[in-house]
Amino acid sequence: MNVFLMHRDQDFVLEKLLPPQAADVRQDLALELMLQIMAGGDELVMKSSMQALLSPSLELESLLYRQQILRDCLSNRQSIRTMYALTEEALTGEQKFYFGMLRKYPDAVLRRANDVMNMLLEVLVRLRGLADNEASKFVSPGFKRFFTMLKNELEDDYIAQIRSYLQELRFENGMLISAELGSGNKGSNYTLRRSNRKEGEKNWLQRFFGLDNPEF
Repeated sequence: MNVFLMHRDQDFVLEKLLPPQAADVRQDLALELMLQIMAGGDELVMKSSMQALLSPSLELESLLYRQQILRDCLSNRQSIRTMYALTEEALTGEQKFYFGMLRKYPDAVLRRANDVMNMLLEVLVRLRGLADNEASKFVSPGFKRFFTMLKNELEDDYIAQIRSYLQELRFENGMLISAELGSGNKGSNYTLRRSNRKEGEKNWLQRFFGLDNPEF
């Protein structure tokens, strides 16, 4: 989802090629030191600010659009800090889920991916909650559109559906996989299938051998 907070009709490209005079401007205005102090050690803020300053827009409409957004930022500083903290949490959160010695095992890779997706989903839920609570305080067209996109694209039904998918992908009742015999009687065309077996229901092996769940 593009946030459209730097441009009305396109997203801000952090890796965009800087103009030829960028290095001279950077040195003449001592931007490095100024931005380091401003960023307070945050590399993302440092990089984004440098990109914005060295590739400015000259269109009046674009400048007014950004000024309105900046005015909202100054009037709602705590909300902006909270949104940035959520963004930072999402970007760094994946590093908390370690593979360790299990990176070669498919089930460990799947479990980690599921954990990361759940973490990201919860960040989105909190961002949606912030939009619900704080949107009325913002007046700029840019932020109004941003919060409207959050509400429309992160509806309750959508969140519930994603949670359901992630729960299903934990495969707590096992996996159902189909395969075909290939050359040399080797398995081929392995396909993950959706199981219709309900929680607590016996699997085919239990049904075949008449194995019951232990009772106490």
